[in-house]
Amino acid sequence: MAVPHVIPAHVIAAGARRERIIKAFRRAGAMSEGRAAPLGQLELDRDDSFRTMEKGRIIRSVMEDRFYLDEEALRQENIRGVRIAMVVVAAIAVIILVVLAFR
Repeated sequence: MAVPHVIPAHVIAAGARRERIIKAFRRAGAMSEGRAAPLGQLELDRDDSFRTMEKGRIIRSVMEDRFYLDEEALRQENIRGVRIAMVVVAAIAVIILVVLAFR
């Protein structure tokens, strides 16, 4: 019997693109305004994942064509994601307990 996929493929692909972007900034040392790098040096395109990270202020622009990764903003977003996951798990647990209680 096949196990259904829980996470859609596009979500996994977006996570992989995000990790590739983060690694490119770290590899180039573009972690501060003074070390900002152009996209060509980072070997990145301004795709949807890049723009999403820009809107979330994880990627910051210096001038029009140089960018850096804001590690503190990335850390805060990761913490926010963990909190959301914890709330979802807690809500599911409550639903299961309520269903079991009224069986």
